[in-house]
Amino acid sequence: MRSLGTIPNRGDAVERLLKKLGKPGELRVCYEAGPTGYALYWQLTSMGIACEVIAPLLAPTKPGDRVKTDPRDAERSARSYQSGDLTVVWVPDAKHEALRDLVRARGGAKEDSKRAKHRLGKYLLRYAQRPASGSRAWTAPWWQWLRKLELPHPEQNTTLLELILEQRGIVFTSAPHLIHRHADGVEEWMAFFDDLEGRTLAVMCQVSPDDG
Repeated sequence: MRSLGTIPNRGDAVERLLKKLGKPGELRVCYEAGPTGYALYWQLTSMGIACEVIAPLLAPTKPGDRVKTDPRDAERSARSYQSGDLTVVWVPDAKHEALRDLVRARGGAKEDSKRAKHRLGKYLLRYAQRPASGSRAWTAPWWQWLRKLELPHPEQNTTLLELILEQRGIVFTSAPHLIHRHADGVEEWMAFFDDLEGRTLAVMCQVSPDDG
């Protein structure tokens, strides 16, 4: 067993190394499933190299062996792969993985929307703000009330606007920053965000010294 060192996680670097090791039909490769996905698997199989992706949590380990480094992990995986002790995971094709990406993205978006709703609802609750009509939250009448709502301080209204935009899926691309201070001490603040069509817009507010 010998180590060939560390190479960058790039397709050209992988290809150069494997060509040095032998003919594609003579090689067998494995690697641990992880954040890099299956791009390496697809590359190797397209080159005619036998490749399997293994489940890292099911790999055999020695009691008390908690030291993890890339060289040690690689050597341990190679030995276990040679002896047939590793558990192979199912690898989707590129189209199937694209569908899984879409499902994960939509699930993540729903979770983000849910968290944004909680933040907006808690902010209104903290200032005892609720519509006089008693309309249910997130309904059309409730949104009409919220758009007309004005809190006592400019900073509160800026925060409210940020939370509303976030719940609508619009996230600020820069933190609020001071752009001008007038002679009477009034400050003008600005923050940028992108709308749903990718256009950069800005929101501004004035802060009086008396508001501090």
